[in-house]
Amino acid sequence: TRSNAIINPFEHNNYSRHKSFTRICSLYSCFVLFTAVQVGDVVVMLGSSAILPCHIITNDRLSQITWQKTIKGKAPNDVFLTIQPTTGVKYSNGQDLRFEFIGNVNDKNGTLKFSNVTLKDEGSYTCIFSLFPGGTQSRNSQLLLLPSLKQR
Repeated sequence: TRSNAIINPFEHNNYSRHKSFTRICSLYSCFVLFTAVQVGDVVVMLGSSAILPCHIITNDRLSQITWQKTIKGKAPNDVFLTIQPTTGVKYSNGQDLRFEFIGNVNDKNGTLKFSNVTLKDEGSYTCIFSLFPGGTQSRNSQLLLLPSLKQR
């Protein structure tokens, strides 16, 4: 049995590196994949789901949470989703049903679940908290893909 997703949302210093390994097995063989994963990286199998973590702890008032992505072939810092406490989720470039807001604005948690990940989705995802009176704080996750076993 194989897992659909391999998620490594380390919550430490953004500059530290962690080495991890994953054992991937098929009916006929098994191999170990070693990866160097930076804190905040999310590593998933192609076609699976990913959790993009986004949470802060502050006493400031939350105005909104904005999600941006920077992927190959797209403009940098492309805003694709905004979450406001009063109006909820708003998609900037048309609704993409693969994204599901699973956080809670009252807890200042902007976590997203991202389903059916494709090669075009690999890249950097940033959530930005707009706070009063503190200004903005951001969290970054790098979405990295592993090829599915079906492609081997």
